[in-house]
Amino acid sequence: MGAYMKDHGTKIVAMEATGVYWIVPLDFLEEQGFEVKLLNPRAVKNVPGGKSDVMDCQWLQKLTACGLAARCFAPTKEFLTLRGYRGQRHNIVTRQATAANHMDKHRRLMNLNLNNAVTDITGVAGMTIIDSILAGEREPPALGMIRDKRCVKTFVQIAICLDGIYTEDNLY
Repeated sequence: MGAYMKDHGTKIVAMEATGVYWIVPLDFLEEQGFEVKLLNPRAVKNVPGGKSDVMDCQWLQKLTACGLAARCFAPTKEFLTLRGYRGQRHNIVTRQATAANHMDKHRRLMNLNLNNAVTDITGVAGMTIIDSILAGEREPPALGMIRDKRCVKTFVQIAICLDGIYTEDNLY
């Protein structure tokens, strides 16, 4: 594509930013030394005239030549990388919250009032108690002794909150 365009004297390339389809050609064309104008599809569509799917390329060329093409934000590679990381982080946090809600539902079904014993059931103390329950410990006094030294509640108060009805399906 780059060689063909160079052979025909192309210096400026105009392309619409639709979906993610523009990212690879934009990078390639910039590496080849072309000036790439990334155009906002909505702005190009709203210019009165001859926009049609059949003659898109000619319409973009005409708008660019006349200076009527509205450019849009073209993020840098670093920006795209950071945006990808942010999206991944958002997905992980969302899945984590969903998992915590599922744990909370099954905790309630087993009548475990862990939320009355510790401030955050997904914190260190709460997860240590949950891990012990999953490892097979069911005795409230033994679970109460697992408490973190920073817990406000005594081990007796925690033990009372952990006197539950353990069922295999809810533990799973």
